[in-house]
Amino acid sequence: MKRSENLIIVEGDDDIHVLIRCIEHFQYELNPERHPEERFASRSKLERCSKRTLVEYATGNQKSSSAQSMGKEAALKRLRNEVKAQSRRGVAIIVDADQNLDGTWSSIRDAAGLAASVPLPNEGYVGIASDAGMVLGCWVMPDNFAEGNIEDFLLQIVEPDQTNGLSHAKNVVANLPAGVGRFKPEAKVKSELHTWLAWQEEPGPRPSVAITRELLSLRAPSASRFLGWLDRWLREIEKGVQE
Repeated sequence: MKRSENLIIVEGDDDIHVLIRCIEHFQYELNPERHPEERFASRSKLERCSKRTLVEYATGNQKSSSAQSMGKEAALKRLRNEVKAQSRRGVAIIVDADQNLDGTWSSIRDAAGLAASVPLPNEGYVGIASDAGMVLGCWVMPDNFAEGNIEDFLLQIVEPDQTNGLSHAKNVVANLPAGVGRFKPEAKVKSELHTWLAWQEEPGPRPSVAITRELLSLRAPSASRFLGWLDRWLREIEKGVQE
């Protein structure tokens, strides 16, 4: 059976654009001309593997504006369907832990058909999810061991020269007058992130643009861990192609 492209399932539109920036950065780092000491064949094969990877949310329709097409539950349903179809060499899912990391991992295991005893490693999960040898990757934002979401991850990769502005944004959000801050407590980090982004030279860039403008760094330790997981997932897929 001919396999379709690899797939990364995310919760929503902002997640897609952040992941696309990560993959673009990953491909740039794979450029053999920047790493002449490494074998060209190995790197070029892995680069082709990453270029065959789609990043989609839930329904796979990136132009959809319906909230029902996004979110954790929709992403888990898509994962369940992909594992059942067994039509891809690799499928990964990236969802937020929110306020229940253990429950989120349990839901992922259930959707992927993994045993209840399978743990979520701090460095992210990579393994085989079906009899057809489909390589499964799982990352629970922000870092596989803390509760939170993608905004927590993004705050972990703020460029060092931006930390003063971020600290001020956090202070502003924390000291809003009663009745002004209408966001739910779990959205506080998102409010801090977007307050800080609103103060940039071109106010209010989306997170993916903030990466491009080097306000957020994919060389930060948290980003390096995430890219390391992506690297392991792609290498496992490529290894299966070669066998």
